[in-house]
Amino acid sequence: MCDVRKGRSMLCGTGTMPYRAMLCLAMMYLGSAAPMAAVPPGDGAAETVPTYGPGTNLADLAIKTRNYRLAVLPGELVDFEVTVWNEGPAAVVGALVDVPVPTGFGSVAWGEAGVVGALCESAVNMGDLLTTVDLAAGESVVYKVCGTVDLVPSVADLVHTATVVPPGSVNDPDTTNNVEDDIDPIGAAADVMVSVSNHDHSASSAGALAPNQQTVYEIIARNKGPSPSGMIAVTVQIPQVLGNLDFGPEQGMFDPGSGIWSGISLGPDEKVTMTVTADVLPTNNVDVVRVAAEVMPSNNLPDLFLANNASEDRDLYDVAGRVILAANFGSGDFWEWSNVVGPSLANTGVYGGEEE
Repeated sequence: MCDVRKGRSMLCGTGTMPYRAMLCLAMMYLGSAAPMAAVPPGDGAAETVPTYGPGTNLADLAIKTRNYRLAVLPGELVDFEVTVWNEGPAAVVGALVDVPVPTGFGSVAWGEAGVVGALCESAVNMGDLLTTVDLAAGESVVYKVCGTVDLVPSVADLVHTATVVPPGSVNDPDTTNNVEDDIDPIGAAADVMVSVSNHDHSASSAGALAPNQQTVYEIIARNKGPSPSGMIAVTVQIPQVLGNLDFGPEQGMFDPGSGIWSGISLGPDEKVTMTVTADVLPTNNVDVVRVAAEVMPSNNLPDLFLANNASEDRDLYDVAGRVILAANFGSGDFWEWSNVVGPSLANTGVYGGEEE
């Protein structure tokens, strides 16, 4: 009789030959039929190491969990995306997906993304995400997990762990991608954002800026809370086609040399505006006038969402204006400007490394 254990073969004694060894080819490494390395001759028991050969049922399963946040707050509703996929080459039937409810997280609901809604409002599954899934090679499935951070958390971090376990009939050649943690500190955090807008297009054709027109941009820094923003700054990119610039920050100061609006501190739901008044200069080198801004959050406070940290306004440059300019220039004439905000890249139509 043989003692068969997962992942090894055993040398077992028999009733009639108690001192003679016999090789039991268990080949039970995760339930596969992988060939085993040869056992050295002799009476002592020796482990064998499975070697994967042609026809072995291999499938590389992987999992990740994301909530696209850098921090969470007590009492906040938070949703995670859990993605499971199969790199192949074999198909997998019955892979186990295990995502337990983390400490400090309650009222958890889950289901397949696209079915349960953005905040799991249509979910019927509660508690731990524990299910099996069938995946062909190259196939994936996405789950949504939603819950509320405890009002009085007993932990400093919300640790969301997702694991995928292959069935016994499959060998997974890389188990390092079978588990992942998403770790977010619980505590004070703010959501700072910026927007850039220009509503003054009336002096030229619809939606375009004309040469010699004066135009006004609004750059708005906002803190959506829930905590005060701390000290933040905004970097501003202004193209060379805009000249005779005048800056009007409501708070802090703007440095034209560096393009940085600094000294901004906002409470929850507060905003502050800087106006930029400019003349549209004549040029043949520009098709689109682009003004961009990016807010730099405080180093001491996590920013809840990074996707709204940058903004830009794009306006067409009036085509008729460029034609008039070209008609006024003779052979061998050239035109040059130098009124630039930020690092000077003269006569290139480039500001701060961003090509217009």
